[in-house]
Amino acid sequence: MYLLDEQFSPDLVIRLQEFGEPFSLIYSIYDVFGPSTKDEPLIPLIVEKNLILVTRDRKMRNKRGKNGHYFILKEYDLRVLFLPNSCDDMKLFEQMAFFTRYWVEIHEQVMASTARLANITATGRVITFMETYL
Repeated sequence: MYLLDEQFSPDLVIRLQEFGEPFSLIYSIYDVFGPSTKDEPLIPLIVEKNLILVTRDRKMRNKRGKNGHYFILKEYDLRVLFLPNSCDDMKLFEQMAFFTRYWVEIHEQVMASTARLANITATGRVITFMETYL
């Protein structure tokens, strides 16, 4: 299952799930854990539920500073998909278009890989970032 983080509207997930598999494997962080939950305490819970985090959050990739989440991701060996920067400015309709156009291919690529961290391109390709944490 996939978990869309707080940067995505729960409305997006509701609409995507209407398409059935593999879209029905996508959940909102709000539905699973409720509103206003900080990233750090959630990471072990996400791993415990065997979810793959889907995010646009650039700070998740940072190794330094108080907003650097890389080491906590590594500590818990969380699988994370980083969506392209072009998703940052997308409205709900544009996000729907991106997911409906590319999600089946993304899902197939993710299921065929053991990558812990992966970048998704603007054309829906999964580019393996790291098979394991360094």
